Amino acid sequence: MSASVVVTFLNLPAVRWSEKTSIFRKAVSDAVNEYCNGNFEECCPDKGSKTANENISTPKDVTLTQLPEQVGNNLRIVSAVTFNPDNPLCSSGTDARRRRSFPELISTLIKRDTDVTLYLSVDVLTDAIIAKESDIEQAMGYTMSSVIQARNETQTGASDGSEFSPEPWLIIVMVVCATLIVAVISAMIYLALPARKRNPAFYIYQ
Repeated sequence: MSASVVVTFLNLPAVRWSEKTSIFRKAVSDAVNEYCNGNFEECCPDKGSKTANENISTPKDVTLTQLPEQVGNNLRIVSAVTFNPDNPLCSSGTDARRRRSFPELISTLIKRDTDVTLYLSVDVLTDAIIAKESDIEQAMGYTMSSVIQARNETQTGASDGSEFSPEPWLIIVMVVCATLIVAVISAMIYLALPARKRNPAFYIYQ
């Protein structure tokens, strides 16, 4: 996904990832929080100026968009950070509580109803990880060899073994298509039947 960043750790065996997962998530979350407190307008555009030090993410917001991949002796991690527009940091902005127009409120309600997952900017995430590289390495106990943006990465799995769910709109399209296919097949079968079988009344009273 376009919001993902690829972090490669040197000499980290895949078998040790389970014990490092929560450490990685906390380290990345801490890096994002510190970066965004120092770069408020980049992380919270249109929210004015920062009025307090708050968090923009938590460890549970740090997700893996692919299963960790062992490349030689190194472990390749592809991660992203989910973004809640109402997070404490952005909500503390001077313009965060301005009165919104009716169209804006309707737009917000529509977005919430569609249950779309938002992600932190890939540029922000990349810069945050690079800025706190030494802290993340110290927490993990392993050295990072590279941090790159994964603009063309494809979601293939989740860190906890769970599978990604299809987007809500895709489910709706699949249901509608299935319904139309069933309706067309039923109509074709009906038209193909002899007149006596298609008309029960005619069949009974002849």
